This record gives sequence, structure tokens and C-alpha cells, in this order.
Amino acid sequence: MFADPALNHHLSALLAVLTEHPSAQPSLEASTPVHPFGAAASFPPVVARLLGQDGRLLYGRAVPLNGFGFCTYILDYRAALREFPQSAVVIGAGYVGVELALAWARAGSTVTVLDSRPALLVGYPDRAVAEVRQRLEEAGVRLLLGGQAERWQRDGDGVAVSVRAASGPMILRAARILVAVGIIYPRPPSG
Repeated sequence: MFADPALNHHLSALLAVLTEHPSAQPSLEASTPVHPFGAAASFPPVVARLLGQDGRLLYGRAVPLNGFGFCTYILDYRAALREFPQSAVVIGAGYVGVELALAWARAGSTVTVLDSRPALLVGYPDRAVAEVRQRLEEAGVRLLLGGQAERWQRDGDGVAVSVRAASGPMILRAARILVAVGIIYPRPPSG
């Protein structure tokens, strides 16, 4: 066991997920899909499979969000692959944000997904979105759709995010923020 109780909690939760879900275990079979986040990801691509995106690789640069520059507390998808925070606010209810939100929640994190759009996974088939929503609810992920992240500040060892929502202003507190509002893919060389 590790000295840090939070690390102990998260690693125990991750071990339970891997034990309960054999498909989450690494496999060298040829039929194993390529992880959408590349080889660095340590969780099964549940959302990718449900959306039919499990062969897609992510290799671009994360789109920054005005006022939420990437740092120790504000992560892009690459930095998020290396962490299982105790709690997180995921800004962006698209494919990348939802995949990481589900992985973190299944590992024991308290996760809120925030998006300014009123719908989850815009552009994907309704049936697949309903299945993803069910998985998120089962994992305890809170969805706050139609809310706008306005600013953030340090709050002890974590952060506080000011949100403008239809129900009024609110503050979300977490250990980390994941900004998942888009990816800029490199342009192929012109020839």
C-alpha cells in the first residue's frame, strides 16, 4: 500500500475496475482495437467503442479555452492520461472529455462534465449517446449541460470554477480541470 490515502483509494478503485471488467485488461490479440488516446492510456475505450470510434487515434494539440491556460491544475487530454485526480471538472461534453470523465469516475474520482451546449456528444447517433449517458450516470458522473465556465482560481490544493448556468451562477470545486473543447490536428504537408 502507498502512504498517500488518495493514491491508495484511486489505485484500489482502478484495480477493482480492471478485475471486474476483463475487457479492460491489456491484450496482445490482433483483434484488440487501437486505443483512441494512443498507447499511453491505461483504461478501456468504452465511449469510443459505443460511438464506433475505437480505431481512431488522437494525436493533435488540445484547443485552449480563453482564461483556462494549461498548467498544473488545468489539463489537456495528454496530461489527463497521466492522472487520476480525486475530483475533476471536465469542460467539454464531446468524445474526448466524456471518455476521460468516465475513466476517472470508474477509478473513483468525483467528476462533473460541463459544456455550454445543451446536449451531450453533439453529432453522434442518439442511440449511442443514450448508452454513453447511461454509463456516465452509472459511474456517478454529474452532467451540467448548458453551463458556461467563466473563470477559475486556486482553492487550497485544488481549483474553484465559476460557472454561469441557466439555474444561476455557481462554483464548482475540484482537484483538477480538464479542458476538452477540441483538438487541432496537424495539417498534412502540401505537395
